[in-house]
Amino acid sequence: EYVPFNASAVKEALMQGNKESDYLLFVDDKAIAVVEAKAEDNSLGDVVAQQAEWYSQNPNGWVGLWFPNQIPFVYLANGNKIYFKNMLEPDSEYVELPEMHSPKKMLQMLGKNRNTAHCLKLRKKDFVTVSIMQK
Repeated sequence: EYVPFNASAVKEALMQGNKESDYLLFVDDKAIAVVEAKAEDNSLGDVVAQQAEWYSQNPNGWVGLWFPNQIPFVYLANGNKIYFKNMLEPDSEYVELPEMHSPKKMLQMLGKNRNTAHCLKLRKKDFVTVSIMQK
């Protein structure tokens, strides 16, 4: 079982083409997810999804990566809903989640194994707040 050593979120992370993702999530200093965070009245439609997926497929050179030229996970959030897509699965579609995956869960989805002791939790209503808890 792989438990992350560290997890962090960067707000307005600079991506290729001088564009900024709303949030870029890192686990063990490697980008693991793009989060497009929109206002509650935003329906998180195709335009938002295309934007987030473009960021996932076009990481900037400063970003450490788990896979070459690919950030594996995309989340779309508006305070009411969270949608998730695994960009490593070519035919995957967005699924609604009750809350963001933990870094530990993200690493499990990547098939990583290791034991250490930190956990990051992003909540559905409060996705801007990032807290790190010791287990």
